[in-house]
Amino acid sequence: MFTELEKQVLTYVVGLLHYYGAIHWTGLYERVKQQLLLDWQQEDFLCLLEQAVLSEDSPYVMEFAEGICFDYEVDDAEWVLAQQQEVTLDFRPVTEQEAAYLLEDRHLLLWSDDEKALYTWLEARCHDSDLALTLFLEYAALLKNGLSPLELAQKIVQELAVEQAQIRETASLVKKFAAATPMWTLKGWRPNELPQ
Repeated sequence: MFTELEKQVLTYVVGLLHYYGAIHWTGLYERVKQQLLLDWQQEDFLCLLEQAVLSEDSPYVMEFAEGICFDYEVDDAEWVLAQQQEVTLDFRPVTEQEAAYLLEDRHLLLWSDDEKALYTWLEARCHDSDLALTLFLEYAALLKNGLSPLELAQKIVQELAVEQAQIRETASLVKKFAAATPMWTLKGWRPNELPQ
């Protein structure tokens, strides 16, 4: 269906969208062209994006509307772009290896210690590593879509019926997790990576 080069391009696109959330397709083209030393015309790149989005069995899951390419977990691409405009950061560099890990579902290799701590806590609490991963990814997406750490902690306490004695520990884990989660509004950077 896709050539090896197209697979390489789409893997990198999915990786960029994981970290950035949303980006205009021309900006995406420039980043991909620079990283992969691609000599394609913009029209060829756009055609590939459209083909990937329209393909129902494609592993390259993304959305594309009104010139904006965005991660499938983004609730409001316009909001993400508006939030990105408010920060003076450059976009976080994303390597091809990071993108490949995401597509191979090897998320754990990209997680910080604080992200791993929440996953381990969820795994122990749920006694099911698949459910723990599903919850972890859902919670990360909620944060990336603008849910506050406090709101997320409250949601977790309620959903997982956390005992009163463990609420403080849970809130601390969530606070550290939120600071260690790459944020779309911060152009892929983790809050704890930003200069103070």
